[in-house]
Amino acid sequence: MTEKSSKTKIADSLWRQIIKLDGKCKRGIDCKFGVFEAAHIIRRGYKGLRWDLANGLCLCIGCHDWAHSNPKKFREWVKQQFPERWKYLTKRKYKIGKPDLDAVIKRLKSYLDSQ
Repeated sequence: MTEKSSKTKIADSLWRQIIKLDGKCKRGIDCKFGVFEAAHIIRRGYKGLRWDLANGLCLCIGCHDWAHSNPKKFREWVKQQFPERWKYLTKRKYKIGKPDLDAVIKRLKSYLDSQ
C-alpha cells in the first residue's frame, strides 16, 4: 500500500465516522434498517468534495442502496431537501483541485475530536 492510498483510507474512514454521527437516516422513509452508512451526495470521484462534510448524508443501508439504484431520483430528493447544500456542492464540484491529504486528515480529526 502506498502512502497516498493509506492516507486516502484514513481520510475516508474519518469522513464516514463523522457523517454517521448523526445516527439516523436523513431520508427517513420507512427505514427498517438499524445500520447506517455515509453516502456521498456528489460522487466521491470529485476529489475536492470527497471529504467535504457538506457532501455527506447519513442513510440507512436501504436508503443508501436506493440512492445508488436511483441516481436521478436521489439528486432530485437532495435538491428538494437540501437546496443550499446542493447549490454549494454543484458550484464547487469543478472548482476544487486535488486536496492536501495531510490537511484533510488533520481537519477531520479535529472535527471528530470536538464532538
